[in-house]
Amino acid sequence: NLPYYALGEALRRAGPTRLQGLAPVWKGELVSLWPDLFPDCPARPPSGSQRLLEALSQALRLISQEARWVVCEDLHELDPASVAALNHALRRWGVQPDSPRFVATVRPGEAITHPTLSLWLRELERGGLLLSIDLAPLEEAATLQMLREVAGAAQPPALGRRLYALSGGNPFALLAYVQGLREQNLLTTAGGRETPILKENLESLDTHVPLLLRRTLKQSVARRGESVLRFMEAASLLTAPLSFEVAWAASNLSEEDALSALELALEHRWLRADDGQGYIFAHDLLRGALQSGLSAARAVTLHRRVAYYLKLHSGPVAERARHHEEAGEQAKAYPLWRDAAQSAAALWAHREALGCLARALSCTDDSILQLEVHFQSCFHHKSLHDLPSWERTLEDADALLTSDSSALDLDLQHLRLAHQRTHLLWRRGDLQAALAYSQAWTQGEMSFERAALLHDRGVMMRLQGAPQQALEVLSSTLLAVQADQPRLIANLHNALAQTLLVLGDPVRGLEHAHSAIAGFAALALKDGLASACANQADLHAALADQAAAQRSLEQALDWASQSGNRHVTRTCLEAFCVQCFNRSDPQAGQRYATVGLELCEEGLDLVGTTVFLDWLERF
Repeated sequence: NLPYYALGEALRRAGPTRLQGLAPVWKGELVSLWPDLFPDCPARPPSGSQRLLEALSQALRLISQEARWVVCEDLHELDPASVAALNHALRRWGVQPDSPRFVATVRPGEAITHPTLSLWLRELERGGLLLSIDLAPLEEAATLQMLREVAGAAQPPALGRRLYALSGGNPFALLAYVQGLREQNLLTTAGGRETPILKENLESLDTHVPLLLRRTLKQSVARRGESVLRFMEAASLLTAPLSFEVAWAASNLSEEDALSALELALEHRWLRADDGQGYIFAHDLLRGALQSGLSAARAVTLHRRVAYYLKLHSGPVAERARHHEEAGEQAKAYPLWRDAAQSAAALWAHREALGCLARALSCTDDSILQLEVHFQSCFHHKSLHDLPSWERTLEDADALLTSDSSALDLDLQHLRLAHQRTHLLWRRGDLQAALAYSQAWTQGEMSFERAALLHDRGVMMRLQGAPQQALEVLSSTLLAVQADQPRLIANLHNALAQTLLVLGDPVRGLEHAHSAIAGFAALALKDGLASACANQADLHAALADQAAAQRSLEQALDWASQSGNRHVTRTCLEAFCVQCFNRSDPQAGQRYATVGLELCEEGLDLVGTTVFLDWLERF
């Protein structure tokens, strides 16, 4: 981190002979920084930054005057002052035929976090003086060639191919593998032969080499002391960007030792700061080596400490769950994974929620708890319109009920399963099959599940051309449902609004639409608000209030987009297509139909894709 440090080292290593032609005025400037560079030259205060830059330019030109190339390895490690000096040197030397070319290496992403370097590279690029080449991992042939270069002898092709597969073409990993094999005396040269002999079966390398690589990487940390190793091992278990406070708590070090370990990790570039948000490992190989090098007992202890610290400081629920699970505390992890899924659901992060639920499922053998996870997963599959995954989840729930007939309240669980299957058939467009299947579950106590099933049947009856029958089912269900089920009540009002529109009573329909919107708003249910606003738009249109209809539909699409619910978004886009068709606006209609088509293609919704293709043809 000392200004001009790398350039000073280059001049020292070149020696006084290579620099003897430097003019005394420039020697005087350099002596102000490095008195030992020219012992016979009297020291004096520096004259100014520009004169120092010129002195460095002249000196660097002298030591490289016979060179065709100047190689700067890991350019991102240069301090800003050295970058400025190189910039000045390149400008002074120009592009004359006798000027050397510069070749520099920069790790991916490092230049971005180095403002001075990033600015310089952009200036060079704008001036046409920079050629950037992204280096991909080594191909298999290049790996074999590198092995020959490293070993100084021909390598068996089978060994090269195996090491290529293990290293993934990463040169650093490849070198570490070879070094580890040699250190463990598994790769030797016998007698006078040049070809090394591998003292292991090739198929067993994957059990030996990763361990050797771990040792090689871990050793570089362990050499700095036990406290540094303990801190880095704790850090390796944390999710990036990792927090110093959490790593300190997990390592169980004193604050001073933990701070010293962090400073050393940053100095050796094992860790680097992440925009003030914490720290990240500079290389995943090191993180993996530290993780896998932990004993099972130590790993459990570290994970338990992290979970305890996060609980005390209200850390992220998903992180607490992960550390409890890794510590073997599945009973503590299960409810936390469920909570994490609920938090993700509130943000409509359905895939994240499904990931949390999958982890929850693996944390319990209790059939009732597993059923709860399955039914909660159904909601997210439905929201993503992922019908195959929805069906597989229902099959898993059915198998669980069949295998464990001792499950509590078995009738209720079968009813919940029947409701989900009914809704799945409906979503597939097979309304007749859905109505026929659900008929057997319509009688009994008016539980939430039965009321939800009756709601779905009422909607499907309307869609099947029986609005009066739908009105009777929905009205009677609304009267029977409990007041402590506000979401279900809002859904029933919404369905009644649609039904009354079909029956030609938009005034009463608007009353139910207003009730639905109020209910969904109180619950902050964005997809429900989208559906209710879309129905409100249709009712306004039926009353010839086109301006109100347009406002409601725009609001519906906005809520649908925020919710992330593909099905509701598709419904709103279809409504816009109808509206554009009725007012003879094909250009706007094409836009909405195109958005709908892209949405359905992305979600593999074949029915929706067909619908929007038809609309595009109409427009």
